[in-house]
Formats: sequence, C-alpha cells, structure tokens
Amino acid sequence: MLVSLAIDSHTEVLMAQLQLILVNDSLNAGNIVVYQQFGSEPSGNPLAWFSKYVYPNTQVSFSWDPTDYDFVWAGTGKITSGVVFDASQVVPAKLTTSNQITLSYDSLNHVFFFNHQTAGQQANVFTIVEDSSLPMNAAAAGIGMAGRATFAVQATPNINVQFSPTNATYWVTFGTIQQGEFFTAATSLAPVQVQFPVNVNSMTVTLNADNTWTVKPNILMASLD
Repeated sequence: MLVSLAIDSHTEVLMAQLQLILVNDSLNAGNIVVYQQFGSEPSGNPLAWFSKYVYPNTQVSFSWDPTDYDFVWAGTGKITSGVVFDASQVVPAKLTTSNQITLSYDSLNHVFFFNHQTAGQQANVFTIVEDSSLPMNAAAAGIGMAGRATFAVQATPNINVQFSPTNATYWVTFGTIQQGEFFTAATSLAPVQVQFPVNVNSMTVTLNADNTWTVKPNILMASLD
C-alpha cells in the first residue's frame, strides 16, 4: 500500500510509513529484492518479501507500514531454494492483542487452516501453535507485513514457532528471484542491510555499475509516492 505524504495544510505526515527507493544503475537487468531477517546477519533461506524486475537506469519504490503484521501459511511442500511461498491464508495480527494462532490440517478436505487466534502469553512475540494434525514437509508458516510474507519456516506437528519482530532487519539484494521465493546467496549478489536513522522514513538503495551498493537517507523528500 503506497500512501502519499505530500505536505500541505490539509495533509498529515504519517511517520509510521516507511519507503525504499530502489535504483538499478548497474549494467544488468534483473530483480531487485527486499527481504527481512531476524537478527543482524543473513541466515538460512530468506524469503523475497518484495521483488521487482528492473532494467538498467530505472528505479522502483516500495512503501509499507512496519506495524502491519499478518500470520501466513502456504502449501509449499518441503522448503528448498527456489520454492515460492504463495500465501493461501493471511490473517491480520497485533503484537499485544492477537499475537498467537494455531495452524491445523483438515485431512478430510486436504487443507491447512488457521484457528483459535488469541493474545499469547508472551508479549511482543508472535507464536504459531502447530498442532498434531499437521503432516510433515507439506506446508510453511510464518509472519507477513503489509499483506506479504516476510519470514516462514517448515510447518511441523507439535511445535510452537515464535518470531520476535523487534529483531527484524531489512536487506536488499539483486538476482533472478521471484516475490515469495526462498533463495540462497548463490542466486543473488551480496546483500546490503538498510537501517533507517532516527526520524528518517525514506531511504534510497542504489546498485552501482560495479555491482556495489550505495545506501543513503532521503531527508528532503516531498512525498512517499
């Protein structure tokens, strides 16, 4: 969801909205990808939260509300690099009032489903209770932001999966990667971490001609496109 922040006497500045302007100044066309990790370093098979194909000397922008959380699941089969997470169910979630949900499997109708959403015992942590009905290596479950999956793991019976979004970090990479795809470093350039300074809600990330990255804040932005 893109929200205008043009400033005049009738417009309220929404500081919660964040934006990345993603610029391809390299010599190659490909997908510029935004993803999240839980911790300060990339690990495992990250999930492409946003991916857009860009030609040289072009740019795209991506805006979101960093408090707009969801629970998500998809029938992925076993998670490996190249598998695409196409969410079958997206359930809005709040960190304090609706941060726990149960994932179950209806074997009669061959479908997974979320149920029993509630306030979890642990505040500021999202919990997915994966009950005994789940088959192995059939689905993935996790959390999303702004309606798109950001992080997911293999759904496993009798396991409680927890995510702490306060540890989330933003990363940008470039490669042949679809939105929602689990990928590895072998399929992309070395990623760059994007950190938003205090009171800054827009950043520009540029892929340079030598395939290095430049990250800078947009201090004097007139609007979030």
